[in-house]
Amino acid sequence: MPIPFNDFTVRSTEEVTHAIGGKSSEGIRVSAVEMPASAKSAPSLDKMLANFSSKPGNKVTDVQRAPKGDVDTLSFSVSGAQTSAHIRYIKTKTATYVLTIEFPNAHRNDVAGIQEEFFGSFKTKAIGQ
Repeated sequence: MPIPFNDFTVRSTEEVTHAIGGKSSEGIRVSAVEMPASAKSAPSLDKMLANFSSKPGNKVTDVQRAPKGDVDTLSFSVSGAQTSAHIRYIKTKTATYVLTIEFPNAHRNDVAGIQEEFFGSFKTKAIGQ
């Protein structure tokens, strides 16, 4: 994580979600969330993109979809009047991971330096490797 963070787990009778996240003094929020593939809350990548695109005032750009084997990755940026975000969804057979960098528009250049490093640092590893 490029900034100090906290970790937490959300448990329900049906699923367990793990997350880490932090917020800088400039208002930049960075988070990584893991949801089990069986979770009712696990997002459909197509629906997530449509949801962000349909909200008034949102502008979705830089959409990249990269299915590879058992992993499907969707990355995009969304801009609003005051804040913007870079989001990456990684869907595997066992879980969906969501990496997010949300920031006040005034700090767009600050975030540009950490976006690829943060997204690129995420690796999945098969159990037993």
